[in-house]
Amino acid sequence: MKDPVATTESPAGAIDPDGDAVGVGMALAVALDATLVRVLLVPSTMRLLGDLNWWAPSFLKRRRSPSA
Repeated sequence: MKDPVATTESPAGAIDPDGDAVGVGMALAVALDATLVRVLLVPSTMRLLGDLNWWAPSFLKRRRSPSA
């Protein structure tokens, strides 16, 4: 699997200076998402919410097969 940051940096090598800014901005956004959101925010909200993480609407609970 390709690294998403390396994949989005490819427009940074373009001749157009505006394209450079877009490529670098995309790379920074992906890196920020990977570090802040997935490493810090998701685990901390899961810890704070506890059992509410696994809440599901009633129509989805009925479709799920009972666990053994």
